Amino acid sequence: VNGLGVVRAVDSHLHIWNGDEISFQVEPPEALKRVASVENYKMVMKENQVDAAIITQPINYKFDHSYVASVIEKNREIFRGILLANPELETKELKNEIERLYKLGFTGVRLNPSLWKSGSISDEKGQAIFEICEKLAIPVCVMAFGTGFSKELEFDLAFLLNLYPQASIIFDHFGFPRANPALPPCASLEFDDAAFERLLIFGSQKFPKNTAVKLS
Repeated sequence: VNGLGVVRAVDSHLHIWNGDEISFQVEPPEALKRVASVENYKMVMKENQVDAAIITQPINYKFDHSYVASVIEKNREIFRGILLANPELETKELKNEIERLYKLGFTGVRLNPSLWKSGSISDEKGQAIFEICEKLAIPVCVMAFGTGFSKELEFDLAFLLNLYPQASIIFDHFGFPRANPALPPCASLEFDDAAFERLLIFGSQKFPKNTAVKLS
């Protein structure tokens, strides 16, 4: 709701790319290669009366944020971004990159545990992400593809939130509560009720001021 009491419709999660196969680091689905441009999306926004949107860095570009950054720069009145944290960088470089992209309109950091070679996001780099996000007052968006809300991930996140109590996290895609979180989406995937129950307890009882679950 804006200052005039008018409700704004905001798309909280989308991916875009320009269809240039040369720049893809991970191939998108064939049917979507040519249709996920910002030009197409802006037409969809208009048709559905969507006022603004948050663009999550697509895995197709991995850590190359140049396309999404250019889109935000040209459309700051309607777009913000969620960057993808790069654990391949040294800790200082990682913090500097988050701050650089923050200034370009990226107002959240996607953390994908499956990218961590150390096996634990509570390491020095994970701590650096939570430290800078707490400082900038932007959320850490947990993308638990490949891990789901495992007990190991729960332990690591609890450790990080205790270390940085003013930080906030958003679980993307319901926290991936499915029996095999590494498989692509399909109707036959089995739901992991136990993991989802732990996620709800984590957010509602253990860290209610720090946690949200995105219905995406």
